[in-house]
Amino acid sequence: MKVVWSIIALIILHSAAFADDGEDCAQMKSPTLKVDACTKVLATKINYKARSEALTQRGIGHVLNRDYAKALPDYNAALELDPAFAAAYWQRAFAYYLLGEPKRAIDDYGNALNAAVLDSRAQTSDSFRVSRYDLLSGRALAYMALKEANLAIADFREVLRMNPYDEQARLHLRSLGVVVPPAPDLTGKASNSLTDTLKEMCAESKRLNLPSMCN
Repeated sequence: MKVVWSIIALIILHSAAFADDGEDCAQMKSPTLKVDACTKVLATKINYKARSEALTQRGIGHVLNRDYAKALPDYNAALELDPAFAAAYWQRAFAYYLLGEPKRAIDDYGNALNAAVLDSRAQTSDSFRVSRYDLLSGRALAYMALKEANLAIADFREVLRMNPYDEQARLHLRSLGVVVPPAPDLTGKASNSLTDTLKEMCAESKRLNLPSMCN
């Protein structure tokens, strides 16, 4: 009987240790701790989805440690196990962008946009939620790196449509020669009068030496 209780105690201790490693694998405070914890989780017997998620989390840990190249094998392995995992495409896209490979980043942002439609984790998971807003923001930056201005503008405009208060998107659009009206205030009304808005747009057009209907 003592042997049985000893085995049960060991199982409980192992389960508690696994739970701790799982929590550390999912956290973002310490990249090194995250990588170590995910490695321990991956050394255990887990199903393919849990393995894919742990690989993706470890890849994120490598990126947080600025070991961008180390992250790619983890993302690749995660997607081999679970080709519909939107978050893995998203994180691999970001790693490619940081590695100076915007074309590959754009491809993966597209893959993530497609996968997110069917991947329930993209809508419901706290750890692996994927938003169209974030994907388009990232892809727009990759388009800018490739000097694909029109494609970048299209994505940034969609980003602003979803969030009119995104100042980074506004700055990038202005840098690409787009005249951007001021954001609405929190009450939903224009922050300036129509006259002031037109004046601002005219001034912006003049500053950028763009054709306009202003006097």
